Amino acid sequence: MSQRFAGGLAWNIAGGVMRALSQFIGGAVLARILGPEPFGVMAVGWIMVQYARLIDPGMGAALVKHADPDRDDLRFATTMQVTVSVLLAVVLAACAGPCAKALGDPAAAPVIRALAILLPLGSFTQVSTALLERGMRFSTIQMGNLIPYLIGLAVGVPLAIDGAGAWSLVAVVVVQALGTAIWLYVATRHPLAPKWHHPNGRGMLGFGVHASGAALANSIATTADQVAVSHVAGLAELGQYNRAGGLLMAPMLTLTNALAVWIFPIFARTADPAVRRRQFLAVVPAAAGLTAIPFAVAAGGADAVVSAVYGPGWGLAAAVVQPIALTMPALTLITFASTLLWSADRVALDHRLQWLSTAAIVIGVAIAAGTGGGPLAIAWTVMGIAWLRALLLLSAAARVAGCGLWTVCRTLLAVGPLAVICGIAAHGIERLGMAEGISAWPLMAPLAGLMLSGCAFAWWLSCRSGVAGELRDVIATWRRAARNQQSQE
Repeated sequence: MSQRFAGGLAWNIAGGVMRALSQFIGGAVLARILGPEPFGVMAVGWIMVQYARLIDPGMGAALVKHADPDRDDLRFATTMQVTVSVLLAVVLAACAGPCAKALGDPAAAPVIRALAILLPLGSFTQVSTALLERGMRFSTIQMGNLIPYLIGLAVGVPLAIDGAGAWSLVAVVVVQALGTAIWLYVATRHPLAPKWHHPNGRGMLGFGVHASGAALANSIATTADQVAVSHVAGLAELGQYNRAGGLLMAPMLTLTNALAVWIFPIFARTADPAVRRRQFLAVVPAAAGLTAIPFAVAAGGADAVVSAVYGPGWGLAAAVVQPIALTMPALTLITFASTLLWSADRVALDHRLQWLSTAAIVIGVAIAAGTGGGPLAIAWTVMGIAWLRALLLLSAAARVAGCGLWTVCRTLLAVGPLAVICGIAAHGIERLGMAEGISAWPLMAPLAGLMLSGCAFAWWLSCRSGVAGELRDVIATWRRAARNQQSQE
């Protein structure tokens, strides 16, 4: 069990890095072939799928939290997931026309209909993923996402070269979803026989619905800006805004979710309040350090980064990369705060706080768009509210963990100023390089060196402050718990 624990952590980090790198390269290749407008069409379809995808029973989270799910639990969970997702897919396909028109692009209706198939495919994988997470078989999860994505790229890139436009992007995500569903089911082979009634069904649905409600609120909060941009700008501008977010959001979500799904089942089995407090105070600064310095460098060198990755003609994307990059550390902190709340059976609290902060984002974005603010104003508004969301969720998680918000903030004091210094230095490197006529790609080397040295210095500071030692102690505690569980089994 302890070997699976260490292997799970290693695989989740390595798999997250490989997925983030493949998505980065794949997105850059497709962006250079297609240009901004097809990404705008895809963004319209993706917004609707994301909203619909999160209206589900949440059986995956309920199974991970379950003490010992049996065959009937798995049958009931699969039945609920597939039934709800199929109904949602039918409704989404039927409403594709009005939805596309409401988002300012009636031509996106066929894309929305095609993407509706992602709902049952993604929902079906939740039970398989939950079983693999419980068994800490993270290598299977990571490979089941990475290899189908690469196959999807092998299908989508030739279509893009052939002039398929947004349909090449549709092919990538549909092939990936189908491949992942098959891969993970073959790895678990859980029962598929329908079961509509179950004695534990009410409790499983209660946890799952709250979890899905919180996830839906978070999805609305992270896509409200794209909805607003679709109304105040054209498809090309929406495509640039979408790619600026994709450049940064995909690596952040891949890495933080890889760590969160590893942490959640272990947090959920921690009964000692003192251990939970130490876990939280060790994980939060580690999560902040994971994202703050790399994204500060990306914000400081935004023009060079976008030019190097996407080529010329992406000026708006370069402008909005700055606020979006500064939003990423806040979203990372939100992810780990929610993970602690879920693991402590406080998912209903997370649900309420997520909807409260989502309402603030929707109102803020609506004001920014309604007062004539363009995509850049919307991006800065989202950045400010995202940090308020992070403080709100961190405060709630700190109370659950048995420590105050100020205690949590003190663990971040070493990372914050260092990230600011790295961002300023990155901007200086970019300005100096452009003044000397240096092209974007050669500037990537000093920017990457600055990022790596900043991360190394942050780790040294964490060692000096004791955070790194606390993190090692927490990992040792988790490994002892894993060995004890193995001996009991």
